[in-house]
Amino acid sequence: MKKILLVVSGMLVGAFGYAQGTVNFNTRVIPDVDVKVFDVDGTTPLAGTGFTAQLFGGPQGTATNSLAPIVPTAAFRTGAGAGYIVPTGNVPVAGVLENGTATLQLRVWDNMGGTITSYAQAVTSNAKHGASNAFDLGPLGGTLTTPPNLKGLLTFNLVVPEPSTIALGILGAAALLLRRRK
Repeated sequence: MKKILLVVSGMLVGAFGYAQGTVNFNTRVIPDVDVKVFDVDGTTPLAGTGFTAQLFGGPQGTATNSLAPIVPTAAFRTGAGAGYIVPTGNVPVAGVLENGTATLQLRVWDNMGGTITSYAQAVTSNAKHGASNAFDLGPLGGTLTTPPNLKGLLTFNLVVPEPSTIALGILGAAALLLRRRK
């Protein structure tokens, strides 16, 4: 009896060990998803390891500023595949169970040769960065369900951060002071 109980317990742990809902982290799965990410010019697709892509997610309805990073991150393909991420496979979305619905967003940044390791760091460092639309996806995959592709994700491009209003004000004041001296 103890052996049967031990075997059943082990099976339950195995079955519920993957209770988090999962998605297929890939931006090119024809015909479902065909989404390229472009540089600031809007025409040059991102390529190689100089840019990092990370999926952010949470339960359906989560505000974009509250979405949690999903690991692992991904680099971009090169050559004819430029603009598409190197697929990482199925990734879990924290806080969302199998068959649940998640709100997701893809965020991308210039990692400056590996020195910038997060989207938040890219934003505060004024590195090129960008984010997709936030979209709902479900039902998520898991132990018994195939993870869905990123249907609803749209193409986007990176942006160059603008200087802050304070920095522009200081530059303007400095220009006025220099002009006054002459």
